[in-house]
Amino acid sequence: MKTILVCLLLLATARAAETIDLSLRDGQVGPVSNHYPAGTPVVREYHNLQYPESTYFDDSTASLFISNINGPGLAKDGNGWIAKVSTEPLDTEARPWVRGLNAPKGMASFNGTLWVADIDELVGIDIKGGRVKTKILVPGAKLLNDVVIDGKGVIYVSDTFTSSIHQVVDGKVSLFESGDRLNSPNGLVLDGDRLIVTSYGLTAGKWVTPVPGALYALDLKTKKRTDLLKKKDFQVLDGLLKFEGDHYLFTEGPAGTVHLGDLKSGTSRPLITGVWGAADIGYSPAKKLLAIPRLDEDKVVLVRMEGLSWKEAQAPVPVTWDPTLEKGRIKASVGFCIACHGARDTAFLPIIKGQKEEYLVKAIKDFRSGERQNPLMNPPAGKLTDEEVAYLAKFFASRPAPKSVHRVTDEASYEAGKKISLATCVSCHGVEALAADPTLPKLSGQRKAYLVKTLTDFKTGLRKNEVMKTIVDELSEKDVSAVAEYYSNLEPGDK
Repeated sequence: MKTILVCLLLLATARAAETIDLSLRDGQVGPVSNHYPAGTPVVREYHNLQYPESTYFDDSTASLFISNINGPGLAKDGNGWIAKVSTEPLDTEARPWVRGLNAPKGMASFNGTLWVADIDELVGIDIKGGRVKTKILVPGAKLLNDVVIDGKGVIYVSDTFTSSIHQVVDGKVSLFESGDRLNSPNGLVLDGDRLIVTSYGLTAGKWVTPVPGALYALDLKTKKRTDLLKKKDFQVLDGLLKFEGDHYLFTEGPAGTVHLGDLKSGTSRPLITGVWGAADIGYSPAKKLLAIPRLDEDKVVLVRMEGLSWKEAQAPVPVTWDPTLEKGRIKASVGFCIACHGARDTAFLPIIKGQKEEYLVKAIKDFRSGERQNPLMNPPAGKLTDEEVAYLAKFFASRPAPKSVHRVTDEASYEAGKKISLATCVSCHGVEALAADPTLPKLSGQRKAYLVKTLTDFKTGLRKNEVMKTIVDELSEKDVSAVAEYYSNLEPGDK
């Protein structure tokens, strides 16, 4: 009997270390269910989103809110929006609810108002009316990130790029705490007389940082910091929520992981893996639903936590992967490629998802050798081996190219660009920019601003290519804009 009990104990211990694999990769060749490995507790996936950063359940109104950046994370472009999903019954689509924000991120509600962090403002949205009713400027803020509200309506909001936390009482903003010791705070949760914080890793106003993230508590009165976990090597911690008892869920974006942290023991373990760009998670205690933004994939996935023993997480279903694609995914994430190439409409950066594999290999190697000069690309490319270059190229080439986000605004310019391209570009780049030469890039659906800059760089000699320089030297500034207008409005092809 004793032997049996020991065996059962060992089995339970082994199961407790297992994780839920929610991988969604183009290299998956094993069994799937709704695009996920069969048997995973996925309830719904919302596809029609635009760089979703944060999810927030408001059980009082049976709603799930999703903030969509829809552009660079710091751009005041008015492109950001909030989606609202009914949870009674559960909507099949996430529909736009409030538009006109900039780069909305964390959210929290109080007395019928949804408060949204939006770069340097807190935006108050009337939930019943679905309209913006107030905006509160946070002086000096650079990247307001997460929001939490206490029972009296006092708002706390993190500012990751200034390593600060602000407090708002009756509409008046004050600095709650700041400094390097906050390690660029991100996610926030109020727990009694403590503010629980996930930190990004101290960053000097940049998306990339070598400093590890952390999970810690700040005493609301003394501001004393207490580290809560023994593990110290997290990369870019983001979302945070209280789960059950002393257990918290928090995300590690580059690792694509939702961790389960036990604050009582100071231990943590991966609970859900394979969620590339996992961002600000939301949880509904009433519905037992966990919402996870797949930031770079323009998706949010809902996971049913009820009936799932998080103490003994279900075993992942065996799935076969293309190992090269998997290594590329890891390198792209850990190497912070997605920090620049993951965001939508980063105007002067190229779309590389769905680009030709051979072209990407050549481009990365040219950056590595210095043949192509770019202060953002040369340092990371210089550290890559040939094998790693191949992994990254295959991974990004395998990902679906986003549909063109451009719209023809000048019909005359579009037609002029089409005429020029048919006369001068198709001999190399092919009809609709689908070149037969695998080392030449696909141009269809590429960002207009990037195309204009690239053609201009060829013209000025900043980028070296004698063939291209000869061609663009014959083009006026108006011609360059017209060609870019034409190609940016073509839908990306498959080849």
